[in-house]
Amino acid sequence: MLKDSKGFMWFTSHDGINRFDGNTCITNEQIGLGFEGGLQTKGLTEDEYGNIWIGSGKGMFKFSYATGRFEKLKPAIKDIKDVKRRNSFFVPFGYANGWLLVGVD
Repeated sequence: MLKDSKGFMWFTSHDGINRFDGNTCITNEQIGLGFEGGLQTKGLTEDEYGNIWIGSGKGMFKFSYATGRFEKLKPAIKDIKDVKRRNSFFVPFGYANGWLLVGVD
């Protein structure tokens, strides 16, 4: 769960993401284009530009308010053991000093 700088509440779930504005909850494709619906998500964080980062088993997604779109990204893996793991989740857990902090579940 994440409350972003615009006041929206974001939630990860077993079938995507949800965003709540205080009155209405909207899902994946209602938020913006480019997100794979039905995809389990874990972890949310916001960067210094207001982009929302969402983790999944297929990589990371970045939502940009400026474009209203999601962009799919695959983080570089530093440990070869993680490459061999199946069903690993990329989990963003923070953003600091220009670095996105990502764990592998």
